Amino acid sequence: MSDVLSQEKLLQLAAAMREHWDSRIANDYRLWMSDGVESDAQMWETGARDLEQLLSGLDLTTTRNWYAAELGCGVGRLLRAAATRVRGVIGLDVATHALSYAGHFLSGYDNVQLLQTEGTTLEPVEDGSLDLLYSFAVLGNLPVAVFAAYLREFNRVLRNGGLIRLQLYVGNEQPTVENDTLAIRCYERERLLRAFQLCGFDGLSLVDLIMPFDAADPIRGIFPVVLSAVKVSELVPSVEQTLEVLCSEVEPAAPADWPGSELEYQMSIARAQQLITKGELAAGQRVLEFAIKRFAAASPSAIAVLEELKRS
Repeated sequence: MSDVLSQEKLLQLAAAMREHWDSRIANDYRLWMSDGVESDAQMWETGARDLEQLLSGLDLTTTRNWYAAELGCGVGRLLRAAATRVRGVIGLDVATHALSYAGHFLSGYDNVQLLQTEGTTLEPVEDGSLDLLYSFAVLGNLPVAVFAAYLREFNRVLRNGGLIRLQLYVGNEQPTVENDTLAIRCYERERLLRAFQLCGFDGLSLVDLIMPFDAADPIRGIFPVVLSAVKVSELVPSVEQTLEVLCSEVEPAAPADWPGSELEYQMSIARAQQLITKGELAAGQRVLEFAIKRFAAASPSAIAVLEELKRS
C-alpha cells in the first residue's frame, strides 16, 4: 500500500470515527464513556478511579509540574481528575459532540485545553511539548491502522524521557473489520512491545488492569492492561512498517452485507433494557431506536419492543 493510499485510507477511517462517536454521544453520552451510567457524579467517580490506575506509581510532587495530554478525552471523564495532578492538560478527541460536553463540564478548569483532532494525528499539539500522554478505553477500540499512525504521533509530541500510560488489550488478535470503530482490538503481547520499541520507546511494561467488573475474556483471549513506556529516540518507522510488526494481518474492509458494529448494538440493547426496567421509557426508546437504526441485523424481538414503546 503506497503512502498516498495509506493516508487516504486513514482519513476515511478518521471520518467514520468522528461520525460514529458523534452519533453515540449525542444519543447517550454516559453509556459510551464508562460504567458510570447512572449519573454524572458516578461518571466523575469512575474517571478518578481509572486515572488512578493509569498513573499508578507516579509521585504527585513530580507530575504537578508536567504538561500532559489525553487522547480520546470524550466528555472529560478523566480530565477533571487529571487537572488536579498536572500543571496543564490537553484533552484531544475526534468527536465534536464530545468536546462540546467537555467544554461545558470543565469550564471552570483554567489548566485544561480542549482540541479537536482530525483522527489520525495529534495536531495541533507541538513537537516535544508533553511530559505525559495517556489514554483509557480508546486505543483498544481503534482500527489498527489508526493506532499505528498514533504510535508515530506519540513519539512526536513527547519530549525525550516523556512517559506514556495507555489502556490496551493483549492476548489473541480478534476478527473484525476496519470499519468497526468500536470492536475490541487485542494485540499479541510480543508484537505490541516490539511495535512500541520500533517507534522509539523503551522501559516498557504491561500491568493487568483491575476493574470492579469482569473486564477480561479468557475464553477469547482478551486481557486489559496498562502499558507504560518512555520515549528514548526520535526515529520512527512508517505506518506500514509499524503495522507489519503490530499485527499479523491488516484488518479487511467490511463486506457489502456487513450489518454494523455488533458491540455497539449489544451495548445499546443492554442499556435500553436497563432504562426500560427502571421505567425510563422515553430514554429506553431513544437508545433502542439508535441500536436498531445502526445495526441491520437487529433481532425481531428488539424491533417488537420498540414498536410497543412507540404505541404506549
